[in-house]
Amino acid sequence: MSQITSLISYQNLNCSKHFINYLSPAEKVFIGQLYPKTGDRFNEVPRMVVTDFSSMNAVKDNVKGGLSLYPSFYISTAGVAGKVYLSAFFYAQDEKALIDNDDEYNISKVVATFRALTINPNMKLSANKLAPKHFELFIPYSQISVASGTNVQVVFRPFIYYNDDIKWLYASKRMTLRVIK
Repeated sequence: MSQITSLISYQNLNCSKHFINYLSPAEKVFIGQLYPKTGDRFNEVPRMVVTDFSSMNAVKDNVKGGLSLYPSFYISTAGVAGKVYLSAFFYAQDEKALIDNDDEYNISKVVATFRALTINPNMKLSANKLAPKHFELFIPYSQISVASGTNVQVVFRPFIYYNDDIKWLYASKRMTLRVIK
């Protein structure tokens, strides 16, 4: 059996005092099947990681009649090809979700904008790192159901949807902006 030391535990918690700190032979076999050291994984899935999210610029677009969002981040992929939804959700100032009223710009009835991309494994892509307006998330003002001059909050929240499962990849801090229609 392998002992889990307190050096690798949360806040140097001494595991021996609070938890069972050994993996049984059966647990080791199970973990080995899920995460083999060599060869292919059993039931491989898309794996993606969002890193270095640095900002999300918001720009009023009078020509399109809405708001253009430009999140800046990297995304790394592994596993198999998969679809990632790069999304931005909208909330009222009281942190309650803005509910969509016409089934157009929403995810699960929450006002949102997104772009869906199918990305192959073993890639590292950047968005708005080299060119600040290369990747855009757009939403018409008519879809943000607040009065002009109202503050709203926006959260960048990408996710993978695969085999009827959602895996959230990241959630930015809430960004407050004033909607001027």
